[in-house]
Amino acid sequence: MKKLLIIGSLFLVLAISVYIFYMEFIYVEPVYEPSPQPASTPAQPEQLKDFKPQWKEGTRYLFRFESVSDSETNMPDKPKPLTVHEKITQDVTIDVLSKRPRGGLEIEIHFFNTKLETRSNEKEIKSEYEMSMEMMFETLLGFNPSQRMPTIWEILDGLRIKYFLDSQGNVETMEGWDKFLETLYLKMEKYNPLALGMARDIISQGEMKEWVLPPRDFPKGPVSPGDKWSVIREITLTGFLRVEQRNRFLFKGWEDRNGARLAVLDITGEIKQKKSEDKSAFPAMKVTLKKGRTKGRILFDPNPGMEKDAYLIQESEMKMEYVKQSGPSLFMGKKQTAASKIQNTTSLKLIEIKELTKDPTRPSQ
Repeated sequence: MKKLLIIGSLFLVLAISVYIFYMEFIYVEPVYEPSPQPASTPAQPEQLKDFKPQWKEGTRYLFRFESVSDSETNMPDKPKPLTVHEKITQDVTIDVLSKRPRGGLEIEIHFFNTKLETRSNEKEIKSEYEMSMEMMFETLLGFNPSQRMPTIWEILDGLRIKYFLDSQGNVETMEGWDKFLETLYLKMEKYNPLALGMARDIISQGEMKEWVLPPRDFPKGPVSPGDKWSVIREITLTGFLRVEQRNRFLFKGWEDRNGARLAVLDITGEIKQKKSEDKSAFPAMKVTLKKGRTKGRILFDPNPGMEKDAYLIQESEMKMEYVKQSGPSLFMGKKQTAASKIQNTTSLKLIEIKELTKDPTRPSQ
């Protein structure tokens, strides 16, 4: 779940500043940097044993996800900055349906109750440049790139997937994934093929498995207050940008909240641009990440082995150099520079744990 939080947040930060072109996200396995401190010993009383979820048969776990993004983009051909505010909320239930032979579990996840609020002054300041770009794309490719694409969470809305876990908690098979892909294609048909390709790369079967697996960003063994570790991820937006996201985790200590003893994990990090060997998708546009930083906190509950409350704030500044259209060709005319500032806050809360009814297949709402 933690990885989806980071991925969704970074996607909004990067995608909100550029036109909707084809973006391919490539995730590299996290690189763990050992803490310089001495290794923890099992005898320490304040130690957190592990980060594995403690699934209980016949139980429903209700989570609420929220993402709030604000951006401001200054362009030389506009009288004032383009501002965009977007807030998304979504509920997610994880139902532990039954035990399987040899100690496995059958689990179902349902994404629902997605709500979106958005405000923008785009119509007030749309320039001749944007209108000419839209006309060109619509004429050549048959779609309008300015049409709002559904967010990751809107695409997931209504999705139900069953996971069949073995005795070690690994996912053996998934049920419902093929049906979801069909739904995804139908939802994206009314937008454009570029959006479809981007959604297909972001929402992979591997990523969806992580909802029921121990977070890869956390150590597999025990940790004690004061322990630190780092996670590095590399993300490539084909033809535009290649970035490295480095997050540092600190097990700060323990906190008592509503009768529960929670582990406090602080997060700080940076997002830096890396040199890309990819051929530019659109030579008339160059995107540069000038600054990117992250900070956040996770309150982890050892029982049931899940994040009780987590948030991540990402701030970035980007520069976009492009050629203003002057005549029939997009790549002719005067070079201009736009600058964007973006802040995105994502959060994930464990709202409720309760017993399932006799009919666990009922709608989660």
